[in-house]
Amino acid sequence: MVKWGRWLWLMSVLLLVACGIETVNSDATPTAVVSGSNTVGIPETAVVQLTPLPPTPDQFTTQPISTSSPAPTSGAATEISVAASTAPQATVIGTATEAASTASSAASLTAAGTAVASTTASSTAARSEFAGKLIFRRDDDLYLYHFRTGETQLVIKGGDVPRFSTDGKQLAWVAGDVLYVGGPNGEHPQALGSYATINQIAWAPDGTRLLFERTTNEGKDSEVWVADIASGSAKKVVVGSDAAWAPDSKRIAYATLPGDEPIRKTQLRLVNYQGENGWAVVTDVPANAPPIGPPTAKRQPKQFEHVLSNPVWDESGNTIYVVSLIGSQVESDFGMWERADAHNGGSTFVNELVDVFDVIGAPNRRVALLVHSTARGDTYFAPQPLTGDVGSYSWVKTEAGFRDDAPAWSPDSQAIAYYHCPLDPPDACDILLHSVGSSTTLIPHVLTPDANGSLPTPLLDWAPDS
Repeated sequence: MVKWGRWLWLMSVLLLVACGIETVNSDATPTAVVSGSNTVGIPETAVVQLTPLPPTPDQFTTQPISTSSPAPTSGAATEISVAASTAPQATVIGTATEAASTASSAASLTAAGTAVASTTASSTAARSEFAGKLIFRRDDDLYLYHFRTGETQLVIKGGDVPRFSTDGKQLAWVAGDVLYVGGPNGEHPQALGSYATINQIAWAPDGTRLLFERTTNEGKDSEVWVADIASGSAKKVVVGSDAAWAPDSKRIAYATLPGDEPIRKTQLRLVNYQGENGWAVVTDVPANAPPIGPPTAKRQPKQFEHVLSNPVWDESGNTIYVVSLIGSQVESDFGMWERADAHNGGSTFVNELVDVFDVIGAPNRRVALLVHSTARGDTYFAPQPLTGDVGSYSWVKTEAGFRDDAPAWSPDSQAIAYYHCPLDPPDACDILLHSVGSSTTLIPHVLTPDANGSLPTPLLDWAPDS
C-alpha cells in the first residue's frame, strides 16, 4: 500500500530537525546492555516467546450480510475476542448461546479485532478473468472479495494492516496492539505478541517468517522485528524502516539514519533475518546525480539532501531499487529512483528526473508501480520495468482530482486494484480495477468520510486462491 504513515513519520522527523530539535539516531546494529554486561547487537531480552491460541471451531455457518453496510447482520457469528490492552489472549465463542451464558464473553461479540468466521456476503459483480481474493477495509472492518464468484464476506471486525502470505494460505493482521496469524479467512488465529503501533507487515517469500515495523519514542523512531511462525517467537532485528525481504527469504533491505550523521543523509542497509551481518549498501548520492535547479545556482543543502525509502528487490536478488528524496534550496524537493548493487554496494540514478512518492513491487519482481503525488493531493501511478522484457506496462492512468491509494498487484502482476477517493469535496471511496485496456469500478462505496471529512486508512491486499 501507499505508506502514508511512514512518510508522515519521516516528514515529522525532518520538521523536528529543521526546528533545531535533536532526535536520537541509531546504527543498524545498535549496542545494547543485557543483564548488566555490554553486548554488541540486538539484546536477547528482545525475544518474545508466544503461546498459540486455541483453534476456532470448524463448524461454520453461513448467513447473508449486506454489501451496502459494513456491519454484520448475524448475531450468531463465531468470533475470537481480542483484548487490546492486555497480553495476547482470545476467547473462542462457539455460538451466541454459549456467549450469553458467560457475562464477560457477551460483550466480546462486537469487540474490535474479532475474527468473524461465519459470514458470507451477497454477491458483487464477479470478475472471473482474474484469479484470487482481495482483502480490503470497509470503514472499520476487513472484508474478503473473491474474483471468480463475486462473493464478499466480512472476515475480521476492527482489524488492521492485513497481509496475505505469498501463496495466499495465511493471513496476518493487527487487532488493537496484538499481531495475529491465521488462515486466509482469519480462522485459527495465533497471537504473535502485543506491540504498540505496528504500521507494516511483510511475509517472507517462503512463508516461514514475517517482518513487521513498529514506531517508538512517540513516533520518532522505528524498529524492524521478525517473527518465526513455527516456533512462535519474535525478535527485534534492527532499528530502521521500510524493510523488504530479498527473494531468498534470508536478507532484509531497509532504510535508516547513519549514527554519526545529521538527517541530511540516510543509508540503505542489508541485514539477515537474525539481525546479523549488517552492512551499508548506499551511503552517498550517486555520482550520476542530475543537476537540480538553474545551472548557475549554487546548490545549498537543506536540512535533508538524500533520504532513502521503500526498497524493492528485483527477481535475481542482485539489485535493489529505492526511492530517494533529494532536497535543495534552489529548487523543489524531488523524489527519484535509484538502482543499488546488493553485492558490491553503491547506486546509480535511473532514467529521467521524476517525482516518486512511493513504490510497490509486483509479485513477479519484474516491474514496480511508482506512485506520484501533486501538491494539491492528486495521486497517480506509473509502472516501471525492472527488467528489459516488460515494456507493455504503460497502461496505468488515473483521474485528476482524486486520491488513489493503497494499490495492490494481482498475483500474476497483470493488474492492480486501489482505492479511488474524491478530494474536493471528500466523498465515499470506491475500489477500482486497472488492467491492460480496462478500467472499472470493482467495489463501490467502501470508505465513508466522517463528519470532519476524514477517511479511515485504506487497506488492500491481493492474494492467489488457496
